[in-house]
Amino acid sequence: MGKKDHNSRERHDESESSLSDIASTILNTIKEKADELGETWRQSSESALEQVGKTWSSFKDQAEALTEQKLEKKNKQREEDRNKDDSDDDKDEDEDEDEDD
Repeated sequence: MGKKDHNSRERHDESESSLSDIASTILNTIKEKADELGETWRQSSESALEQVGKTWSSFKDQAEALTEQKLEKKNKQREEDRNKDDSDDDKDEDEDEDEDD
């Protein structure tokens, strides 16, 4: 009977060793996948931040261009109004001179 106990212990030790190897393999696989996922997330977040930066820069450039166009249009309108006022003043002066004659 001593031989059966010895064989049982060996099989039990082999099972524990085999389970330990399986657990170790599973944990290593989980760690590798977690590292891969972390790297993927890091790359994705960097890419997303880069895209947000490009979009913001583009939006800012468009906003500045639009503001500049509006300012130019407003200045042009002011100049046209000023020229019109000057023209009206010249007409009034001409009419005043005609009445004086």
